[in-house]
Amino acid sequence: MRVMIAEDDAASRYLLRTMLVSAGHEVQEAEDGLAALELARVLPPDILVTDILMPRMDGYRLLMEWKQDPVLSQVPVVMLSATYTDSEDERLARDLGAEVFLTKPVDRVRLLEVLGSDTRVTAMGAKAVSSIGTREVALDRYSGRLVSKLEEKFEELTIANKRLEATVELLSDEVEVKRRLLETIARADQMKTDFLAMVSHELRTPVAGVLGYSELLARDDIDVDARSTAKRGLSRSTERLNTILDEILEALRIEADSVRMSQQEVDLAELLRAVAAGQRFDAAHDIRLAVPDGSIMTLGDADMLRLAVEHLVANAVKFSPDGAAITLGVHEVPSGIEIWVTDEGIGIASSQLERLFEPLVQGDMSSTRQFGGVGLGLHIVRRIIEAHDGTVRAASIPGSGSTFTIFLSVEAPQS
Repeated sequence: MRVMIAEDDAASRYLLRTMLVSAGHEVQEAEDGLAALELARVLPPDILVTDILMPRMDGYRLLMEWKQDPVLSQVPVVMLSATYTDSEDERLARDLGAEVFLTKPVDRVRLLEVLGSDTRVTAMGAKAVSSIGTREVALDRYSGRLVSKLEEKFEELTIANKRLEATVELLSDEVEVKRRLLETIARADQMKTDFLAMVSHELRTPVAGVLGYSELLARDDIDVDARSTAKRGLSRSTERLNTILDEILEALRIEADSVRMSQQEVDLAELLRAVAAGQRFDAAHDIRLAVPDGSIMTLGDADMLRLAVEHLVANAVKFSPDGAAITLGVHEVPSGIEIWVTDEGIGIASSQLERLFEPLVQGDMSSTRQFGGVGLGLHIVRRIIEAHDGTVRAASIPGSGSTFTIFLSVEAPQS
């Protein structure tokens, strides 16, 4: 039997491959859901074994796409998870079309029994997706599970903070240490409060749009124009919800150090050309490239470096007026390579520059409310670039735009 494994953790992927090969199965491997989907559409497997928490496309999103594909919907799916282990997590997976749900660490006997010829699972096919309702309903439940996991993490943080406070009380003689620790705890509590408030605010609008437009489309008394408008509105709300959830997932994975940066040759000039061609820019902005004709090579993770640049460009688009130019550039400097993104937007106050790359910071709270977003994009950029032993800085004149500059050493990042 040809089995596809979708698993971002190399050690877990090796363990699964060893189990399956020793039992006589042929194995295909993918490091995330998007890679698995692309490989399967070229050569469909007999069964898919996938993790849930993965970069780019997680297991739930992969499952939704898998069961919508006319060929792959007939291929059974076994889902594995060490994080999403609640009964509601399993119920969502099964409603989306998963035939089997197993928790990690994987029991070898149970896994091989599932894949055995006598007890092999039978694909439920695309009809399983219809049991959960529309794709928008599936996304709503998916976002609900994500928010639930966030709340659990914040509850763990609250418990940890209380324990830390108790420890600090024992260090009464260390007054300065106690003061600094309590400030850190207060800042963490405030960040938690701000984050929950911001996520709630940002999710409420697209979710309300999904519900409202769905109710409108369900009516029989609306004309063709109104139905077309409602469909466009539903699509925009769903896309906005996806964008918010993707940003939160990216931040959670990077904060948990679950994303491993590869070290391969990357052509940064070509990478910037691809960003300019592929980014969903507002047509009202003038996207310009300052890229040499040849190649500018470095060692790193092409996907993560591209993600960092895309966040900088998206930030420039968000804070720039219609008709403004946004420039992406790269050049070599004596000690390394610089990538920059320059805009003609509202600029950044000097008092905000030092904290700009901290999580939940976006100019100030009034800017966050005005322009939207959960304030994690620039923090994600910094974590990615620091993982490449690089730096990122911002320079700005309020009212005259900003320039974000990434510096990468010519040497390989330390693993």
